[in-house]
Amino acid sequence: AEAKAAYRFVEKTSQHIHLDSLLAVHQQQTARRMSAETVVLLAQDTTTLSYNSLHQTEGLGPIGDSPGRGLFLHSLLAFRLDGIPLGTLWAELWARPPESDTSKRNEQSIDEKESARWVRALQQAAQRAPQMPRTRLVVCGDRESDFYELYDQKQALPRNVDLLIRSQHDRCLPDGGRLWARLASAESTGTFQVKVPRRGQRPERTATLQLRWLEVAIKPPAVALKKSWPVLKLYALSATEINADEQVDPISWTLLTTWPITTLKIAQRLVKWYAIRWGIECWHKVLKVGCGVERRQLKTAQALERTLALDMIVAWRILLMSRFGKQHPELPAKILYTPAELQVLQIIKKK
Repeated sequence: AEAKAAYRFVEKTSQHIHLDSLLAVHQQQTARRMSAETVVLLAQDTTTLSYNSLHQTEGLGPIGDSPGRGLFLHSLLAFRLDGIPLGTLWAELWARPPESDTSKRNEQSIDEKESARWVRALQQAAQRAPQMPRTRLVVCGDRESDFYELYDQKQALPRNVDLLIRSQHDRCLPDGGRLWARLASAESTGTFQVKVPRRGQRPERTATLQLRWLEVAIKPPAVALKKSWPVLKLYALSATEINADEQVDPISWTLLTTWPITTLKIAQRLVKWYAIRWGIECWHKVLKVGCGVERRQLKTAQALERTLALDMIVAWRILLMSRFGKQHPELPAKILYTPAELQVLQIIKKK
């Protein structure tokens, strides 16, 4: 009976049951947890949800270069500076249309592009920021988020919102130079050691990073209307691994940020904060492997969206418990489990 009720819920014909409405309370609680912190890292990223076996399901779209079908999920996940996840602050789910016109991409405004999701996530952070004036929000993205329109948003953001982006494009500078060459020629400000977690067959290691940073002004892309856009001032930071073993791929990050870098200590902090971004990748893995979101078999994309909303909350909780177990093993189980749940777990443990 409970299983049938669950199916009726996710398949109900109602426009009021969707991703935003189902996540609303969780997002409010996430904001409440964020407001207790001095600095919160907001990692945003996109993941592909593959439903290739659901041939009859309505509302799916093409994914990747192969003839696969599925959905795309873009999320804004909040983390404490010790890597503890605080919850999902915002998320967006969509199906890509069968045909997309990219021939006039440079002439399109950001609102017409799929990449506008990165800007919408930043704007959501900006809307929440006034509710937590004592909390500094650092919106973090990988190389896919390195586009000029995102940096341009900083001019309208609250003072407690900053960007931390991994650079993908070798930006032009007003004097005709290039960003990466200018940064590489900057004087080294020091080194910094970070722990690189185990990946596959590669064991955990400690990497020594050489840091360089400088304040830069970047020119807008010389395409269409962007030619007349203003020059933007940012801080560029490179973190390059030195003395790495031949068997490993050395770390080489170039980061762009609106957070002023004035000391080596601040540069080290920003590198450490960017490393926390990997947590959203771990959350995606929990969604797919732990919760099995890609194994759901439902008739419409709307039904898949509703189950995904519930799985997103469950996946956050699983990741939270996993991080607590590793970083704060002394915490009592009662902070996450009810007395009845603990009794059940004790019985299972004995078996």
